Amino acid sequence: MKPCPLALLLVLIPTPGLAQDPEARMDTFALFTGCSEIRLVVEQLPEDARDLGLTRETLERAARSRLRSARIYHDGPASVSYPYLYINVNVVSPAHNVLVEFEKRLVDPTSGHFGFATTWDRGLTGTHGRGGDVGASFVIQGLSRIMDEFIDEYMRVNGDACTS
Repeated sequence: MKPCPLALLLVLIPTPGLAQDPEARMDTFALFTGCSEIRLVVEQLPEDARDLGLTRETLERAARSRLRSARIYHDGPASVSYPYLYINVNVVSPAHNVLVEFEKRLVDPTSGHFGFATTWDRGLTGTHGRGGDVGASFVIQGLSRIMDEFIDEYMRVNGDACTS
């Protein structure tokens, strides 16, 4: 059987997305947005978090500040075209959990339907030790570490798009 010249040509032409190693392809899938701005969604806090001195506004401010400094925060009305970070903080007695999920709009090629799916997430669980400002600050520091990790990874994948 004679090889098809077009098929040989397609195999020999390097394709940027396919030429990457599997880890880089997964990072691109998870985080690439063309440097789109990101909305922020912060879940309501449980009673124990409020007793600790945490407020939804404080968590939003900490996350928003980091996104703004990276110039990727979307401050306008919600839209189905913008990806978003979902933040959920739970506190039960001296324990706490911080979860940050990056939600991207994905399209099902078969049906043509779209929806949001988590493509990146990080979390931490620990104890805050004390109540009051010290405990709340400890939880916010954990959120800030996750936000820094997200922004580092997001900018690594979207850096070229963000500078052009």
